[in-house]
Amino acid sequence: MTAVLYLYLTAFFFYSSTNIVMLCLTSMIGIIISMASFYVFPLIVTFDMPLKTVFKNSLLFAFINLPQNLLVLILLILINIFLMLKFPIWWIILIVFFLIAFSSYTINFVAWNAISKHTEV
Repeated sequence: MTAVLYLYLTAFFFYSSTNIVMLCLTSMIGIIISMASFYVFPLIVTFDMPLKTVFKNSLLFAFINLPQNLLVLILLILINIFLMLKFPIWWIILIVFFLIAFSSYTINFVAWNAISKHTEV
């Protein structure tokens, strides 16, 4: 879903649309979906629920823990941008060996704290 948002935003800027309301709405939906995706895997692994319930609960967790989710999302984006600008050639190697693992660890750490705080696990 994040790839679809990226392609939409790229097309939006490429065709230089002037509908800023649609850009803001799509950006907010993409951010919320990205934050909800933080919780999908931990909920699937931890609980035995139908997929519809997993998506509903992950969306609820995204709104309940909005400040933490935004902080993690901004932190990961800033780390990626910094490393891409500071070490452009090494950035590809860093993505493969470091950034994917660091991002997953950070997201799961925050997600598991939120899940364990709001449930009886």
